[in-house]
Amino acid sequence: MSTTNSNTIATATDLSRPQAGLWTELRSLPRAAWVLFLGIFLNRFGTFVIPFLTLYLKRRGYTVGDTALAVGCYGAGTLFASFFGGYLADRIGRRKTITLSMFGGAVTMHEEVG
Repeated sequence: MSTTNSNTIATATDLSRPQAGLWTELRSLPRAAWVLFLGIFLNRFGTFVIPFLTLYLKRRGYTVGDTALAVGCYGAGTLFASFFGGYLADRIGRRKTITLSMFGGAVTMHEEVG
């Protein structure tokens, strides 16, 4: 004969309501955790632009092959940058690597005017 304890069984209505303790715990996280969360969110949201890059290039008159090549080069560059960034972080330090990548990105994105 099996008996069930009513305190250990969760009903469907109990599972659909968020627990008040979760929200309290989330609010109590330190500021550094929220800054990290925001940075990760922006980083992931930034990768969302890649599908729109293909649409943009297609509308500008590039062929499907050219568009695929551009997106493939972006992917290969991301892979290379991950390995190279890790290598540099081990060799010269994290802060110097981040600084170098930020300034390097700004230099490579510079467009000639005139």
